[in-house]
Amino acid sequence: GEIANREDVLRQLDRLLEYYVRHEPSSPVPVLLKRAKTLVTADFAEIVRNLIPDGISQFETLRGPESE
Repeated sequence: GEIANREDVLRQLDRLLEYYVRHEPSSPVPVLLKRAKTLVTADFAEIVRNLIPDGISQFETLRGPESE
């Protein structure tokens, strides 16, 4: 079926994860899929922090001070 929202994305990632765990247990793909699942609901700053920990200070400089 069509993927219409984040919940659908997570369900599809779970299906892919099940496939790899069951049929290709030596594959590193499940590790990457689990990480991808954590990023589905993350905001941009969280994604940068997760994927490029050393790049967060550059991102914060580019973004400027947060308004309160």
